[in-house]
Amino acid sequence: MPGARRLWTGPFGSVVREQVLRAAKVEESSLWIVPSAPAREQLRRELGKTHRGGFGLRVWCWDDLWQAVLEGSDGGPAVLSPAAARAVLGEAIGQAQSEGALEVLGNVVGWPGFRRRLRGRITAWTRGERPIDGPPPDVSPATADEWAIHQRYRRLLSQIGAEDGDGLSVWASRQLQRRPPAALRKLGAAVLLDITATSRASWRALEFLHSKARTVDVSVPYADDETLAEVFCCTRGLRDRLLGLGFAEQAARSADGLLTPGGLYSLALDVLRSDAHRRPKRSACPGLSVVGAPRGEGTGLLAARRVKELLQQGVAPEEILVLFPEWDDGAEVVFETFQAWGLPVGAEPPRPLALDPAVGLLRLAATLGTEGWQTASLIQVLRHGLARPTWPEARLPLARAAAAWALRATRVFRGVEPLRAALARDSASDDPRRAARASTAREVVEPLFRFIEALDRPRAWERQCERLRTLSEALGLGEREIGSLWDVLLDHGMILAEIGVGDRDWTWSDFASELKALAGDLVPPPAPAPSGAVRLLTLTDAAGLCAEHVLLVNLAEGTLPNRAAADPDLPLLDPEEDAPPPPANPALARESLRFLQAVGAARSGLDIVYPTSDEQGQPLLKAGFLEDMLDRFTPDARGRLDEQVTRIDPAHRDRPDLAGATRDACVRAVALACDGDTRLLARLAGDPALRPLLAGTASAIRVEHDRTRLRTFGPYDGRLVDPAAIAAIGRAFGPDKVLSPSQLETFISCPFQFFLRYVVRLDALDERDELDEDYTGRGSILHGILEELEQRLLQEPADRLGLSRALMQERLRSESTVVSEIDGGLREIERYRIDQMLTRYARQHEKYEQADDSGAARPHKFEVVFGDERRSDSHPCLVIGEGQEAVRLQGKIDRIDLVDSDGSEGFRVIDYKTGSCPTAKDVTGALYVQLPLYALAVERIVLLEHQPQLVDVGYWGLKKEGYRRIV
Repeated sequence: MPGARRLWTGPFGSVVREQVLRAAKVEESSLWIVPSAPAREQLRRELGKTHRGGFGLRVWCWDDLWQAVLEGSDGGPAVLSPAAARAVLGEAIGQAQSEGALEVLGNVVGWPGFRRRLRGRITAWTRGERPIDGPPPDVSPATADEWAIHQRYRRLLSQIGAEDGDGLSVWASRQLQRRPPAALRKLGAAVLLDITATSRASWRALEFLHSKARTVDVSVPYADDETLAEVFCCTRGLRDRLLGLGFAEQAARSADGLLTPGGLYSLALDVLRSDAHRRPKRSACPGLSVVGAPRGEGTGLLAARRVKELLQQGVAPEEILVLFPEWDDGAEVVFETFQAWGLPVGAEPPRPLALDPAVGLLRLAATLGTEGWQTASLIQVLRHGLARPTWPEARLPLARAAAAWALRATRVFRGVEPLRAALARDSASDDPRRAARASTAREVVEPLFRFIEALDRPRAWERQCERLRTLSEALGLGEREIGSLWDVLLDHGMILAEIGVGDRDWTWSDFASELKALAGDLVPPPAPAPSGAVRLLTLTDAAGLCAEHVLLVNLAEGTLPNRAAADPDLPLLDPEEDAPPPPANPALARESLRFLQAVGAARSGLDIVYPTSDEQGQPLLKAGFLEDMLDRFTPDARGRLDEQVTRIDPAHRDRPDLAGATRDACVRAVALACDGDTRLLARLAGDPALRPLLAGTASAIRVEHDRTRLRTFGPYDGRLVDPAAIAAIGRAFGPDKVLSPSQLETFISCPFQFFLRYVVRLDALDERDELDEDYTGRGSILHGILEELEQRLLQEPADRLGLSRALMQERLRSESTVVSEIDGGLREIERYRIDQMLTRYARQHEKYEQADDSGAARPHKFEVVFGDERRSDSHPCLVIGEGQEAVRLQGKIDRIDLVDSDGSEGFRVIDYKTGSCPTAKDVTGALYVQLPLYALAVERIVLLEHQPQLVDVGYWGLKKEGYRRIV
């Protein structure tokens, strides 16, 4: 005869849970069902402490029950992995598109997030067991399109005899009633904890357990209180149905004062009561602490501090539960802070496959060709820490670093052919370092170019996967690093074969796009946290868990309740089939249950950590439920309870409790030492592991001391004192060294900059964005056009503007390599700007010829080179001074004009400027020496045989003013 059927009601968590565990009978034939995998592992450990062989007990979550039914039955469906189910869904979307079934969603099915939302809709319809031959759930066009996809998805699953996880629950629950497996035909006690809602499948399972088990205990969060009616509206229908089956209701009793009027759970219920505004304020609540800090590192530090305090008080790590409303960047920061503090945290949190470094590298390399050979992406591949290319040229020391430098120096943003041409051009550069790096880059990237170009062939999915594996091997990625991705791709390919489209060709572009989407959508299940570790979970993943202490972290506005739940006008995507007629806002009711779940998980204490400001220092509001909770206290009590840390000193001088990480402790010790207190620094320096780190810091402090405290310049101010270094620089920059005027101008402006650029030879990073103007390239094109223009006009007079435009078209056509719409647009913009400058130049030259009061001027020479021994057309260098004091100069003069004045012939030196021109004061003050030196070179070298006199020098501002005389 059936035994007791008990329905335990009360708030979430430990109060009800402990009473159920005391009342239920623990035996081998028992079956325990909990709402989540972490709760399953916890209950197994707890039962193992009180029952011999406790780990052999059947402690399952719902998925375990469905799997047990499948394994105990003959001829059940194949269960698809998430990757395989995703492949079926993709094929269903493709069929709906090709058959014209998508009237309004045809253009958005590829948008980010669409499949995730569609997956949620299909999950709700599958759990609701809506017949696929029936009409759509509502008449909206978007729902009709989604229903068309759902129909094809379910038919494809039926075609291959498979089910996804939601479909398995429906099949298994029916199988459980028709023909249960032998292992479930004789049951002792059945215990179901923290049941909040039932789908049709879970209700069938509950009815089966009700009919087969000797005793059944079910706990449901519910309170029979009119002021909490809206909160428990989602569980009222379940409670009523269980009472209808004959369950006897037993309300939870107070345990350790937690449900008393001054207890923690009572406070949480007071927050949610409809008459909360009329209830008396509290002066205290044992077990509750609330603290706020800047978002990110601030909340991470305070959470880590609290966990460390609990551990020092003797609380076991597994009895500390850290909960987040969702796993986001803030949760990642908290996790990383815990690791830096050396706290015993469990397994890595769940992350999309795309965030795995090895998968990210392979995905980036696979899409190089399909995304236009972005130079930035190619550099990322070369500099990736996991990349170990197998071709010999890339394995030489610093070869990939040199190749990355050379690629950046090309100033080419995309396109394999432009990159090849730019590297070939730089390999022939006059600069030996630039040429050497470009040559290295060609040897490093050319095998990669050829390899990825060969991938661009249509192939079946399996063949494309084989080519991807060869790319992975070429990049040096091992099976251990990338194995999870192969499992996903294999499942996807097997489903395509089952559906009958396995032989369909995929272009490499489509394959790479699907690879990118797969990696972004799929989240590998996290490994269970080992015993002896602090657990970090989201509220959803922690369903059914209990712990001595709970930390609820990152409660900012819009998290609990979330914004969608707070807006009653937003539609519900997954309404429960068995819920009663909804009140005003059932979504808010479910958020209330999540809040009670977090509070109810704590046996002894609840710590809430919330962000007070964002990364820019802008204030943030608290979560709605947290604000309501604090509002339940008197002003004095709230002031004592709500601790706020508005600013955190990066050095933690006044907060040693926040310097829990080794790096923070070292920073604090150094900061205190700078203030005169060296005790902590001396203690840390005694640790052999920290001594090398602190020795480097000590050297930096010594440098800073010498720079700021000594009265004379020293080596840390840029003054060379090492005789060997001075001698080496003397040899390199002695009288035989050929310098340029621009180098001398750099020396005049800042000797230290000259030292870095020309002695140490450090190159500045070129951070120009693709859409930024290329002033250097434009200047080079204009110089070339103007040189050829005036040369041709000297040989045969013509229209200056018409000829300049023809030369411009010829020059741009020869240099044009359009590989994208952006390149074509930028090229057109550049053509327009150069045309504007040439038009302006023609007008400027007309005025120049008419208004020159120095005499008639005529162009004579252009692009005159002197001092460059590598060029056959170069004049000798200009030498100023004698012996060891001599300075040898080289340069390129844009233009030399001859000027007839008073019967004598003089010369003029002109330097074209596409930007702003130096002022006459800067030139006469010897800050800019280029033009005077060019004039001296013309007088002594270029026109020596003519012996002309200098008339003047000046800049030709192509941007606006034309020629402007300086001296």
